Amino acid sequence: MIRAAALVALLIGAAPVAAQQCPVFRVAPCLPIPPVQPEEPSCSGLCEDLSDQMQRGCTAGPDQPYADTVYLRRASPLVGTEADQRFLALAALAETLDGVAPLTASLVDSDDPGVRYAAALQVALTALRAGQIADPRFAEALEIMAGVEDPGVPRSDLLFLQATLAEAEGRGNDALALARAAAVVEPRFFNALALQVRLTLEQGEHLRGSASRFAGGAVCTAEFTQLLKALAQIADLEPCPRVAAHLELYLSRALRAPDSAPGMQAVQVYLAVLSRRAALAQGALDAFVKAPAPVCADSVSAELDGLLRLLNVEGQP
Repeated sequence: MIRAAALVALLIGAAPVAAQQCPVFRVAPCLPIPPVQPEEPSCSGLCEDLSDQMQRGCTAGPDQPYADTVYLRRASPLVGTEADQRFLALAALAETLDGVAPLTASLVDSDDPGVRYAAALQVALTALRAGQIADPRFAEALEIMAGVEDPGVPRSDLLFLQATLAEAEGRGNDALALARAAAVVEPRFFNALALQVRLTLEQGEHLRGSASRFAGGAVCTAEFTQLLKALAQIADLEPCPRVAAHLELYLSRALRAPDSAPGMQAVQVYLAVLSRRAALAQGALDAFVKAPAPVCADSVSAELDGLLRLLNVEGQP
């Protein structure tokens, strides 16, 4: 059966035309319909931040964000006399509280507040490295640091160490709040930022995958938003594979949550994109969207997919 449009075309001697084109002979005005162009995916917010970081690449800053103390992370002036500085340098090499005690015994009672703070910091760090934070001397060192009115440096180390003590005592919410506070006081403090990410992963019910699929979407979105913002802050320290490797190593050693948890899969996507490992990023994203997925999986996966497209834009494999 010949369609009406084709029959009209035959009668007027014109060939059939596409719907969006105007026929040669027409009675009513005809406006051509422009072809629809597919929109390019937008890149804003977190995607834009990561794009800028990746373009900046492995640019080292003026500080040392991975160092244990603020005195090493920043170009801080030395404290005390030359003798004080020698004892502090030796204290930094101590491996146990018994080893550091004779080196700092006189310094923690110094009249110089900067010396007292620095000496107590070395005692506390020694306890942390040696796994001795249950020793009363660890808490005593934190009390000395807190009692110094003006140490001459940001108190980020004190807040970080207080966070580790709070976690050890089972005060998870306090630990996370203190870790976040340390990162606010010193935004380029890797240890505080990494602790914040780990505690966020361990405490977020949707990040752990323990929340019901029908739980509140707003809480789910807030947990992932906080996690991704913390990752963005870490990436800004040194936006290249090196910082991704540092965080991956830390989480592999300290995280008490499985790699299959939704939050950890989101971390894997982010760090894989940052270090330009497209296959790993895609695999983590595929695992994230599989059931049982968190209630906010659609919006979070769209955000993660936007990050993954950065590799395609840059022509990465």
